[in-house]
Amino acid sequence: MPGLLIPRLTELWQAGLFPFDQLIRTYPLADIDEAERDCEAGRVVKPVLIPEHRT
Repeated sequence: MPGLLIPRLTELWQAGLFPFDQLIRTYPLADIDEAERDCEAGRVVKPVLIPEHRT
């Protein structure tokens, strides 16, 4: 199935019909609770947590 779905989604995106950028939102790891709330409320489809860099 991914062999059919991914190329089709890519075609839709290239045609401007699939807004990946509106489905994905990044959050600092510290904002994990906000990411969960936004997902549950339907404000974001795919929350992506970014770990903090420590030097």
